[in-house]
Amino acid sequence: MDAIITYSDGSVEWRQVRFAGGERDEQSPATRQLNERIAAARYAGVAYKLWTEESIRRNAIRLANWRRAIAWMAAARDRSLAAYQDELRHALRSKSSLTLGQIESMFGEASFGLYAAAAFGELQRGIYVSNLDEMPLSLHTVIQLR
Repeated sequence: MDAIITYSDGSVEWRQVRFAGGERDEQSPATRQLNERIAAARYAGVAYKLWTEESIRRNAIRLANWRRAIAWMAAARDRSLAAYQDELRHALRSKSSLTLGQIESMFGEASFGLYAAAAFGELQRGIYVSNLDEMPLSLHTVIQLR
């Protein structure tokens, strides 16, 4: 597996990224291996998601948004974001969802970049969900607890 994701509700997801297209042939070793992994995930009671390079590249909005989000996270890499994550999580528990614009209004323009980096880090970890796959990143981007 390339990643094992454990969500805050306790559910688990195994993720794999495939770069070759060998799974089209039913008799290929790649297809047999894929079917074995799906069966193992089912047996373990976890979700299994296969991402292909093609499916990742197909969503241009997701790629563009994550390039920007990663730049924000990289700019904050020398800071501990734990306090920002805690404040953001507390705000989301009371409101259920916030836009980046609302986060900026709540916490101020000066520290907005750190709150945005904290939100994107939590999105990566599966704590939050967002509309980053459907809409361009903006102050209207929605962040909510999973």
